[in-house]
Amino acid sequence: MEMKGNLPKRKSIILNAFVEDGAGTDRQIMERCNFSEPNMVRPSITALVQDGMLEEIGSTKCHITGKKVRLVDLPKIAQ
Repeated sequence: MEMKGNLPKRKSIILNAFVEDGAGTDRQIMERCNFSEPNMVRPSITALVQDGMLEEIGSTKCHITGKKVRLVDLPKIAQ
């Protein structure tokens, strides 16, 4: 997590939610960060996955929509 200090504020908040509470869906991370809609976290989570700071570890059923959604967490080497 050395690069965490160089991240934009929103990405840093999102990454910290994973550090503190572990894996989650986009909506769960939105709730943990007190954002009002999933689109406030989705692009940042996707970018963090692409940068290797997070990884998709599977899928789960959303507790709100009932749809199948991605489950994301810190890479195992970072934990």
